[in-house]
Amino acid sequence: MIVLGNYLYSTLGVTEEQRILRVVDRAERAVIDKSFFNLEQVLSSHYRDRSGLTTNDLMRLATLYFRSQDQVRVVRMSSDVEILDETEAAVRLRVQVFGEAGGKWGRGLADDSLLGEVFEISLKKESGRWKITAVNPEKRNWPSIYPN
Repeated sequence: MIVLGNYLYSTLGVTEEQRILRVVDRAERAVIDKSFFNLEQVLSSHYRDRSGLTTNDLMRLATLYFRSQDQVRVVRMSSDVEILDETEAAVRLRVQVFGEAGGKWGRGLADDSLLGEVFEISLKKESGRWKITAVNPEKRNWPSIYPN
């Protein structure tokens, strides 16, 4: 009964937009915590972005980045949610990611502005939960994780 009560309390009055932003918040927190497990939890098994990365590819890219940084900070400038239908949504997110390696802070992603980089995030509802199906930087593709 307590579990049901907690579930109802945490979901009643929560809009679909808020549920979507919670997924984005969890992804952001996973990057800050450098948590592979938590990042994987918000990604769809059907993830595929315009760079051609799949869920496994994105996790390998995250692994390389997380291992190269002692600490990661994410500063979100803005987020706009568009609900396309009952099962699909898009979030336009402006963030600045900073990484610390060897005691020096640097921009964590190759953006061209102190205002941060815009990411287009696609989400789909799977088994009643929103999952990220693609993350596309607005002005570039993700770096290749495979040597040329």
